Amino acid sequence: MRMRRLGGTALLVTAGCGDSEAGSGGGDTAGPSGSTSAATTTSAAQGTGSTGSTSSGSGGGDDCLTPGASHTSKVAATPDYTQTDPAYGGFVDGNNFCGPTAASNALLYLRDNGYPSLASMSGDAKQDQHDLIVEIASPTYMNTSGVFNGTPPADFLTGLAGYLSDRGVAFYSLEWQGWVPAGFTVPAEYDTGIAVPTLDAIRLGVEGSAVAWLMLGMGSTNGSTHTISSGHWVTVVGHGVDASGPSPSSIVVHDPWTNGSPDFYTQASPLPPGQFVVDYPGFDGLTFDATGSLLLEGDWSFSSPDVYVLGLVVLRMQDDCP
Repeated sequence: MRMRRLGGTALLVTAGCGDSEAGSGGGDTAGPSGSTSAATTTSAAQGTGSTGSTSSGSGGGDDCLTPGASHTSKVAATPDYTQTDPAYGGFVDGNNFCGPTAASNALLYLRDNGYPSLASMSGDAKQDQHDLIVEIASPTYMNTSGVFNGTPPADFLTGLAGYLSDRGVAFYSLEWQGWVPAGFTVPAEYDTGIAVPTLDAIRLGVEGSAVAWLMLGMGSTNGSTHTISSGHWVTVVGHGVDASGPSPSSIVVHDPWTNGSPDFYTQASPLPPGQFVVDYPGFDGLTFDATGSLLLEGDWSFSSPDVYVLGLVVLRMQDDCP
């Protein structure tokens, strides 16, 4: 069944999928969908909620899984496309294409691992991915650079589910973890009600049949206040290792803003008690609890000094705990 697309923002921030500051990138909107309310203050209390699915199952999805010390099998097997790559004409506004570009990385991994209908296989792998990005960024799916400069979580989720449905690919679950401010929504079938993604939740996002993406916020820290000025999507491809070997707090990502190697390592650490403050036109004054949210340290190419995990999307293709 074709999923209904919901409009709106979904988290707040803008990130041309990089920075909104001069000299380092554009800005992509990442923010919860639905309302255009002014300044809102809310707590990031954790909870539970429903999960989206297009297939039935009686098992627990990932209930039987525990993240291993490391997971690296998807690192080299997952593409790493750059959103500003001019090949094949590039994209209308590549600065804002981090969402569909990050999504395409994992979709091509799935195509090559049991789901061949997800993308073309013309013999030119790079053009196949370029064409996939253009399609999922269109108004039919993620509507990237439509109403907002980028891809809010609501559009990322419904666009992804709609694309899978149109390609005849069933999946077990599609879940969102992340902050949703008062007056905003993400589609209920995907919202877990968990406001702060944990390191273990991110690790589980690449275990078994799952693929995962992070929505990041870029900004700076002053004491216990973390100011967010832009947002960005990346593909999660592994965990537990860095360039030197085992590293328990490492998350391996493919970052569509940079044309680097497929082994971009970050170190995750939870923030102490504090708050996030949004500094972006249209969202100025939004605040929310930062306690426990993950700071991702790495060799980012953004001018903003700090990068935070604001949301997690996990697509699980089958019940890994039947």
